[in-house]
Amino acid sequence: RLTLTYRVAGDSVEFAADVRNESQSPMPHYFGWHHYFRATDKRAFRVKANMRKYIDYTDGKTYDNINAQDLTVRTDYVFFEKTKNETEIISPGDGYRALIQTDDAYEVLVVCTYFDETVMVEPWLGLPDSINLNRYVQWVRPGEEKRYGLRIRLSLL
Repeated sequence: RLTLTYRVAGDSVEFAADVRNESQSPMPHYFGWHHYFRATDKRAFRVKANMRKYIDYTDGKTYDNINAQDLTVRTDYVFFEKTKNETEIISPGDGYRALIQTDDAYEVLVVCTYFDETVMVEPWLGLPDSINLNRYVQWVRPGEEKRYGLRIRLSLL
């Protein structure tokens, strides 16, 4: 069973996902949130991902993360090897800053630029196809529940 909870509090929105295993066998899982952020000027839009590496899904290659990705091209960047449980977004063209704070279970950050005037910044528990790669897969024992939380804090520039 998956239960999603959203809560708005002051300058923040909190997201919680509770995964309960009602079966008799251990249950593997992983998922990701798909947050859209307004990005009218993608040249100035910045995502400071606290991850060591990323895969550019355009060419399939892995790179060291120096936080200098081109967000004006249509692509998915999949960041991994987390160093901190937060990601900072700065959108000067739209006048805001967002700080995404996650719990320890979130190991991946996907940044998708497919849509006009938006950038999706997506905290994920695992890599795309984690179940088959057997990397970053979460497990819940029979009869138990796990909670995964994150918060997005917004402020004006």
